[in-house]
Amino acid sequence: MLPLIATIITFMKQVIGITTFGLYTPSIITLVFLALGLKFGLLILFIILLSGALLRKVLDYFPLLNTPRVAIILIMSTFIILLTIAFGTYLKFSQIATLAVFPMLIMTTLAEKFGSALGGKGFYSALLLMLEITGISLLCYWVVEWPYMQTLMLGRPEIIFLLLLINILLGRWTGLRVLEYVRFRELMKHTEEE
Repeated sequence: MLPLIATIITFMKQVIGITTFGLYTPSIITLVFLALGLKFGLLILFIILLSGALLRKVLDYFPLLNTPRVAIILIMSTFIILLTIAFGTYLKFSQIATLAVFPMLIMTTLAEKFGSALGGKGFYSALLLMLEITGISLLCYWVVEWPYMQTLMLGRPEIIFLLLLINILLGRWTGLRVLEYVRFRELMKHTEEE
C-alpha cells in the first residue's frame, strides 16, 4: 500500500498544493494510523505534538545547541508515550497492551519537526501545516483501509507500475496548483480585466 500512499500524497502536493514535511512524514503518520488504529493514532499524534510544543517552549529558556535540544525533545516524547501506555494499562484499557510501541516511537520525530516549524514559522503556520499533514494522512488511511482497494492492490500488484507512471506524470506537472488559483484569484481577476 505504500506506493498508493506515496502517489496520493504526491498528487495532493503537486496538483492541489497542500504543504507537508515532505513525503515521508505523512506516509509514516498513515502507517502509524494503520498500525495503531485511527482513534489511538490520533491521540498519540496529539500528545506528541502538544508535548513537543511545550518542551520546545521550555527549552527556549536554556542556552542549548540544536542537536542536544532535539535529543531532549525525542527523549521526553518517548517518556510521555511510555507514561501514556502505563496510564492506559492502569485504567485497564486492554487494547493498549496489544499496540505496537515502535510506530509510536517513530512518531516522536514529529515532535522535533513540529517544534522546528513553531520556531521558524510561528504557532498558526505550524498548526496549519500539521492540520494539512494530518488531513492528507487521514485521506490516505481511508483509501488504504477501503476493502475494495486492499483487494485490488493485492489481487493486481501490477498496479504499482501504473502508480509509477502517474508519479512520472505528476513530476512533469508545470501548471498552477488548485490552492494557488484560490490564493491568487484577485490578481488573476485584475489580469483578465486588462
